[in-house]
Amino acid sequence: MNAKTVSISHRLAMTMAVVAIILIAAAGAGATEPLPEGPVTTAFTYQGRLTSDGGDPIDDSCDFQFGLWDDPDAGSPVGPALNLPGVAVADGLFTVQLDFGSVFDISALWLEVAVQCTGDPGYTTLAPRQALTAAPFATSAARALDAHTVDGLHAGAFAPDGHDHWGETWTGTGYALTLDSEYMGLSSTGSYYGVQAIADSGSNWGYGVYAQTNSSDGYGVLGLATASTGYAVGVHGSSSANNGYGGQFESSGLGATTTTAGVYGRSLGDAAYGVIGVNTSNGSGVGAWSYTGHIYQGYSGSYPVGTLQFYVTHAGEVHANGPYVQFKATGGQPVEHRAVYGMTSAEAWTEDFGRATLKNGTATVTIDPAFAETVNLALEYHIYLTPICGDLIVLAVTGQQPDLFTVKGATLDGKASGCAFDYRIVARQRGYEGRRLEKVDPPKPVEAQAGGVP
Repeated sequence: MNAKTVSISHRLAMTMAVVAIILIAAAGAGATEPLPEGPVTTAFTYQGRLTSDGGDPIDDSCDFQFGLWDDPDAGSPVGPALNLPGVAVADGLFTVQLDFGSVFDISALWLEVAVQCTGDPGYTTLAPRQALTAAPFATSAARALDAHTVDGLHAGAFAPDGHDHWGETWTGTGYALTLDSEYMGLSSTGSYYGVQAIADSGSNWGYGVYAQTNSSDGYGVLGLATASTGYAVGVHGSSSANNGYGGQFESSGLGATTTTAGVYGRSLGDAAYGVIGVNTSNGSGVGAWSYTGHIYQGYSGSYPVGTLQFYVTHAGEVHANGPYVQFKATGGQPVEHRAVYGMTSAEAWTEDFGRATLKNGTATVTIDPAFAETVNLALEYHIYLTPICGDLIVLAVTGQQPDLFTVKGATLDGKASGCAFDYRIVARQRGYEGRRLEKVDPPKPVEAQAGGVP
């Protein structure tokens, strides 16, 4: 017998699918499928988990045999035996539809399962037989005399006034609870939590809450904070993991011609913000990453249209539709702020300043090595000189090298000068040597989405 053949007592850890009402069980489908329009059938869904001797889940295509018995160990069979060949078993899990006919009443029944997977010499009957719970028996409700009685007893005998499941806990596999409503699937209130959802999947992906909308103008999650005072939050997310996220939002609009957004932040107040990022440690309030597109784009106007005013490429180049402006506080009283404008150039130039002194009419100036690493001094660079002395002198650059340059100076009567002088070096930025007034294609204006913005 090969490695997939396991002991009878451990091969199958069986779990009956929870079927809330007979209409869903009769459909033989998941709880998210629509209810059948015709009469209900006697079929129901069975889910199980198949493992090896060591507890490892089986991945195979196996043949199954199912039978109903009136005793957990011996007894007699009830209804037909069912043979289901080629059932897919993935990660140990399988789901089948079983229909034994109209055999369910109030009698206790047990399900016997036999299985044969690839390489098994024959079928292995799994023990013990599994006691059937209420879901398949609910088919007898289809034969009730009317909607108010079951076997002559009024429905109040089964669900008396005050009947509830408060404080109860259910465990199992699949969906623990499925609700379908034209308006609201679940309504809950609480002094602390309206709804608490916990996913305990260990190292695997898990979702405490999974919400989805199929509406073209809907919300997967809508959070509202109705208090007008205090610290009210519509949706709050937090993470205790070193590499976790308090909230993760994604947009899958690949190749879309209209704008999509992983996060849409909107503010309606004069002193409010659509998005706020706060850092209380040594990190950053807001971080942005981009593989090939732009890291940031800023528009004036109303989202999603408007006029592009500012963007940063993934290469770190900053493009703006206006000049670089600093605001500086004046030293007077009252304090005012004045605009200081940055100079622009047709090429990518970097400059450095310094002062040197002539000795016997000559000075050799070593260029700052740190500055030299940021520019390309192997190409032509420019030097501008200004004498600092009481004499009228003539200054000239007589030699240039990638690491230094030489200056000579003389008075108007031809004598060697010992004056000091200021110098300004202007050189092309390394990596941008060939760029001059190149054509720029700013991001195209985005198109408004159908239906507008909420």
